[in-house]
Amino acid sequence: PHISPYLPQGVAQAAAVDQIAARAHSHAAEELEAALAAEEEEEAARRLPLYLALCNRSPSMLAALLAGFDGASAAAQATVQELLPGLLLHLPMEAVTEVLLAQLRGEPDASPPLAAASPLPLLALHVLADRATAVGGTVPAALTAGVLGLVSRLGPHGGAYAVPLLPFLDESQSVAVLPALLRLDKGDLTEALAALAHAEPPPLAPRALLLQLHLLKPEDGERGVPLKALIDAVQACINEREVFTRAELTAALEEVVQLDPLPLLTMRTIIQTMVNWPDAATAVMGLLRTLLEREVWATKLWGGYVRCCSMAMPLSRELFYAMPPAQLEAALASHPDVKQKLVAHARAERGAVPTAALGVLGL
Repeated sequence: PHISPYLPQGVAQAAAVDQIAARAHSHAAEELEAALAAEEEEEAARRLPLYLALCNRSPSMLAALLAGFDGASAAAQATVQELLPGLLLHLPMEAVTEVLLAQLRGEPDASPPLAAASPLPLLALHVLADRATAVGGTVPAALTAGVLGLVSRLGPHGGAYAVPLLPFLDESQSVAVLPALLRLDKGDLTEALAALAHAEPPPLAPRALLLQLHLLKPEDGERGVPLKALIDAVQACINEREVFTRAELTAALEEVVQLDPLPLLTMRTIIQTMVNWPDAATAVMGLLRTLLEREVWATKLWGGYVRCCSMAMPLSRELFYAMPPAQLEAALASHPDVKQKLVAHARAERGAVPTAALGVLGL
């Protein structure tokens, strides 16, 4: 457009600057469109820098890049993912947060669910998280709150967006996001739990994380999660031996065995603790005694309880002797090898064995 010569000099100069800026933005938008359609990475790399440079001056322009990414060519996507981190290292986090949340809010609802988490917003979240960690800082509170508020709406992969932010969550946020994390693939779930466990300081202490996992109800209501995912999650924790030490595991289990109702995975976790930490045997016997006092035979856990006691022989002899006669008889019927050992012990130390148990043993 023509600028009138009758405008004051300052106004004319400002108008000229605006025109130049408008032309630059228009050209950059054309270059972005061409870059996203490029079939070769070299062409995409040649066309993108102008747009990225303008994003550096006006972070809101990131919106068009994020919006166009999923429909871009494979070459363009690879180039964008290579170049974007360098840009995000220098943009104000608050400005990037605003654009990212707007993009995530615009994702389709969970029905039909997304095939996977959108890679570019996910990459941006990782970059921001790494940037904050590198300087011992944190990400904007608006980012964590905004992402956590969206994960359930974004379908089964929604939890993936929370993973980069896990070290920056508080305890209540960590507890709230667990069901979404347990809907991730096994590899992503393991990565998420490792991020929680190794954060400095962790938003959830190891024993608290284990307790919260046991409190989740498999496939039951709004907080329900797949049983296999819950098993994988607890096992992933147990495998992190440097964090989930013997003391942390037994401390968590001391709380678990007091819960009412007893969590479904109680016995599996006790058995895995005994397998992974043989020197936790004394503590495990205390847990088993607590469960017997709570009449564990009246629950779905009874089969696992008997199996655990059989594995712990001869330490668990007194637990077998303390079982009610009917339950002891049924337990020994399914574990004849244990019966043989108990009979041999009772014959040698008859005075130490309760009369009811002797009757079940045929002595």
